Amino acid sequence: RKYGDFNIANFDLLGLGEGDYITVTGFHDQKMDLTFMSYASSKGNILEVSSTELNVPNDAGSTSFNVTSNVPWTVELLEDNGSMIQSFSPASGTGDGTVTIEYAENTSPDERTATFLVSTTAAGVSTSSYEVVVTQSASAGEPIEVTFIAGTDKSDNEDTKKQSLTKDGVTITLSEGALFRTDNYRVYKNNTITISSSTGNITKVEFTCTASGTAKYGPGNFHTGNGSDAGTYSYEGENGTWIGNTSSVVLTAVENQVRATKIVVTVQ
Repeated sequence: RKYGDFNIANFDLLGLGEGDYITVTGFHDQKMDLTFMSYASSKGNILEVSSTELNVPNDAGSTSFNVTSNVPWTVELLEDNGSMIQSFSPASGTGDGTVTIEYAENTSPDERTATFLVSTTAAGVSTSSYEVVVTQSASAGEPIEVTFIAGTDKSDNEDTKKQSLTKDGVTITLSEGALFRTDNYRVYKNNTITISSSTGNITKVEFTCTASGTAKYGPGNFHTGNGSDAGTYSYEGENGTWIGNTSSVVLTAVENQVRATKIVVTVQ
């Protein structure tokens, strides 16, 4: 400090940028006014965005990115493939801000993109513009049901340890059991049924069994695994239902053998 000036080393902590000015008036020993004027940060003019690539799901929703700046800036929608963007705000700002983008549902089987330009005309900015690209995933499409009916859809192999059956991209495999019978499908006790899909994720499997609950041959004898993609399994009467989202489902016939006359697999 010296007479006529008052220097503060950490004025940058106030968030001031170059070209910002403040005036502070106070008292020194209750005798004189002191005025601090014309402080400019050494950081220089800046314009930055938190991300130049944003990925969003096919459902309608919103996303955002942050702008870090000490100068005026604008946002412009350069390109919108497939009419994705419904609105965005703000279209301009000064200093830091958050740009929020509202987008519509993508019902197309193809992904689509929109490009925004964030820019400034201020001098002394190292990067004066950024392109921010929003990519929306393709529609998941309508779910498909693949139905296996015992006797109609059956294996030609009668080896109980080599049971496999494929229909419309869905494969049923038994560690031991019977897929070749004309009356029902059988998963032997302490053995597994694996249902997999090559066309998408399985979201539901429904069993129609020949007995109810946990009675012998009933759906209550199936148990799921403990993995993160094991899904959930429930049963009522002669019907058992697995719910989840995975390309492969594994159930074990624990208490008793399970017999089903129909298996319906939903693929998304």
